[in-house]
Amino acid sequence: MSGERQPANVNAGREEKGLRQALPALVVLLVSFAYVVVFQHFQQKKILLNPPYYGTEYTVDRGSRLVPLSLGNRLWLADFFWMRSIQTFGGMYRTTRDYKPLFNLFFIISDLDPYFLEGYKFGNLAIGDEGGDQELGIKLMDRGMYKNPEKYRLPYEAAFCLVYQMEKTEKNRRRALFYINRAIKAADCPEHVKRFRDDILSMVGLHVSSARESLRGLLMGYDNKDDIYYRDIYFRRLTATVHRWQLDLLVDAAKRFKQKEGRDIQSVQELFDWGLGAEFQVLDMPLILKQIEYYRAKGEPLLPHFEEVYSKALVSRNQVPSDPRNLDKPDQPLRPYTVVRGLTSDQDGFIQSEDDVMDKVQRLLLYMRARLEEYWKKNGRLSEKFQDALPDGAEIPQEPFGGEWIYQPHVPAKPDAALDPGVIRSSTHPEL
Repeated sequence: MSGERQPANVNAGREEKGLRQALPALVVLLVSFAYVVVFQHFQQKKILLNPPYYGTEYTVDRGSRLVPLSLGNRLWLADFFWMRSIQTFGGMYRTTRDYKPLFNLFFIISDLDPYFLEGYKFGNLAIGDEGGDQELGIKLMDRGMYKNPEKYRLPYEAAFCLVYQMEKTEKNRRRALFYINRAIKAADCPEHVKRFRDDILSMVGLHVSSARESLRGLLMGYDNKDDIYYRDIYFRRLTATVHRWQLDLLVDAAKRFKQKEGRDIQSVQELFDWGLGAEFQVLDMPLILKQIEYYRAKGEPLLPHFEEVYSKALVSRNQVPSDPRNLDKPDQPLRPYTVVRGLTSDQDGFIQSEDDVMDKVQRLLLYMRARLEEYWKKNGRLSEKFQDALPDGAEIPQEPFGGEWIYQPHVPAKPDAALDPGVIRSSTHPEL
């Protein structure tokens, strides 16, 4: 009967029959997979045996000369060169990494299709970032900005390149400000580009403008209770601006001190003893935070009180200021500014925040301990003189705080066979 339960041996027989039917398909699948793996392996070996890639030298630098060849299809020709640029770049990346033969190609593409933004962006990558000719990369983006004035991306990338990838000169920073102002005027410019402009303003010495814009953004972030993310960004931007502001005032005063006294300062405090306090006017970050808490406790919006907050916080200092960048980190103290030993007032970094100098000391210790560990593993012992552990011709770096490096080659190694950090340390910060 149909409703009766089938015997167990009948069901088992059906399962066994199903497995036998599926077995050939499973074997075919496994054999196919093994074939694909082996085939791929041998093809990769063949590719590795290929001779190095040699790209075509593009001597033509004007796409207008190629327009007749396109027979009215210049965009198709631009697409062809675009695909060719990607293939050539990839081939060169695996071999010579000499991208100069590609440089003219991107100018050709920009002439054939001047509104193709990706061509300018990728061209700047190949010419500037990888090819090493940042100025030519910016020249390419200048073309794109002229043809696409409503787009922010190209002037933004030009400004970024000038600030972070080219020589840090006053001229380049001024150029970066020009490009970022162009980016802000574009219709599609996002908010983060405006914040980048505030940073550039501070870099070129326009600290008041940068501080006012950053403070305005900070107060708006507090007024909009959901904008905690932007509040934190503007807070970091403002503290970075105040840091540069204070540093510039100190460096300028140190140069004037040398002109009048005929020597470099020995400490930052010497500038204030000399009378700097009367003209050392800068924003006091703790005062800003107190005013913010005051108006928030009253339940009032902050932005209408912007001018009042700014003017009350703009005060003169009569003592060495602290670096405010750790103000939002209660577990880290605010450290003052210091004179970096081994440098003069004519050199960049003559005055720095103690935080930055501390970072430098830590990096130097890592470097020196790594050299000692290499020597130890190679020779089975530590060198008698630390100089012997350095590469030929390398000099022992100077301790930035004005102290000395204490080298103790007799300190035993730890049981885990790692070099004990105590073999070399700083006299000013032996805890590092």
